[in-house]
Amino acid sequence: MAIPPRQDDKDPGAPALPLPGRAVPPLLNDRYELVSALGSGGQAEVLRVRDVTSGQERALKVVCAASLAPGTLVHEFQRLCQLDHPHLLRVFDLEVAHGPGFLPEGALFFSAELVEGESPVAYVKKKQGVARTHAVLHVAAGVASALEHLHAAGLV
Repeated sequence: MAIPPRQDDKDPGAPALPLPGRAVPPLLNDRYELVSALGSGGQAEVLRVRDVTSGQERALKVVCAASLAPGTLVHEFQRLCQLDHPHLLRVFDLEVAHGPGFLPEGALFFSAELVEGESPVAYVKKKQGVARTHAVLHVAAGVASALEHLHAAGLV
């Protein structure tokens, strides 16, 4: 699925949604408005959406049907919803696409907290000398803390 990025103040060169000659995609599940694509990989695609019920922007992860058994995903998702840690994304809803919308009928997706800013790699690369070492240690401490939390919850 190729979804164009949104034109906004941060990226004035990006094409606007909707593209000329294309209708605005209908809301997904009468709730989510498509804003832009954020990224994709072998198991999922991540979209930026606006939740019209709350007005907040969220990340929407669309899971590739072949990547996981639905029962496994539901079980893991329920456990992830219970986590609360500053270095882990909060996840909100696991849903199946239905009715008109910008995803195919039956697509499995979940909504999560949208985190903006630079990646940990970009953060570290900006630093030089001792500051870079401190940045690496700061990122590693956050990752270790998150892994410890996941392990205590029995997820790792």
